[in-house]
Amino acid sequence: VFEILGIIGLVITLFGAILMILLSTGTLFTRSLIAWLVKIGYKLKLVKNYRVTLKKWLDQVSEYKASMTYLKKNKKLLFKMILYSCLESLSYACISFFVVMAFIDPIYMADTNISVLFILLSCVIKYYICSMAGSYIPLPGATGLMEIAFIALYGEFVGDAIVWALLTWRIISYYFILIHGFVNEITK
Repeated sequence: VFEILGIIGLVITLFGAILMILLSTGTLFTRSLIAWLVKIGYKLKLVKNYRVTLKKWLDQVSEYKASMTYLKKNKKLLFKMILYSCLESLSYACISFFVVMAFIDPIYMADTNISVLFILLSCVIKYYICSMAGSYIPLPGATGLMEIAFIALYGEFVGDAIVWALLTWRIISYYFILIHGFVNEITK
């Protein structure tokens, strides 16, 4: 089930990336597509003022196109942004590794004779499967599915300590971020 949800998530993510590339070109096709979508929203009574909404979306596409043009000219900045984004994503994925290492069953590790590198790679891959599966649940933080996915994917490593590992992982990877964002907004 998680693999199927992960594949669906990958397809949707690739579709989103292709859509963003189309939007960055700002071609006549892109403007026509936006006008068509706003018109559908207007007919469905989701959009109150057609012209204002269309202008707003076209301005956003123009701004996005200008940003892409700026990044094309500044390759060094683009490379830095890609590098930092990859490091952030990998660091976030490694949270599950550190939680698993804290709660791993020593008997399991001795019996299977697995290496720490194997556990690291497994945890990172399993995190991304879990994340892709949970990305399309319309709940804050994909509450519910992320917990089920963690139990299903990491249970073999931590054994009976799965509940404590799950709570630790969820607090670090979700609730601390919420608290940090709340404190940050309050102190602004």
